[in-house]
Amino acid sequence: MDIELQKRKLHKQLLKDLEHRLSKDLGEFLVLIEEANETAIDRAKQNARSSLLKYGPEMRKTAQLLGGKMPELVQSFLETIDNTLHAAQGWIDEAQILKCYRQTEELEKEIRAA
Repeated sequence: MDIELQKRKLHKQLLKDLEHRLSKDLGEFLVLIEEANETAIDRAKQNARSSLLKYGPEMRKTAQLLGGKMPELVQSFLETIDNTLHAAQGWIDEAQILKCYRQTEELEKEIRAA
């Protein structure tokens, strides 16, 4: 198998894994807004912010290596995660959640197609 093709597959898998990690952390936070106390919510929000700061730069770098529409989609995905974390202050903004969901779907579709 061509080495460049192997690298591309690895980059796609890395993006997919990081996207799932960030989506999982955001999802846990959003569930806790509905069900938990302030301490648990704050801890989940901090965990999601930490993951965003930790994995965001790596996702941007990997997206640049893949090229095409990927850098723009990754940036939009990361921005919607960040906006959702900032918008969710004890209640869930359904429009923001829908935007985040759509952005995630678009990124996943592009990763599969790349």
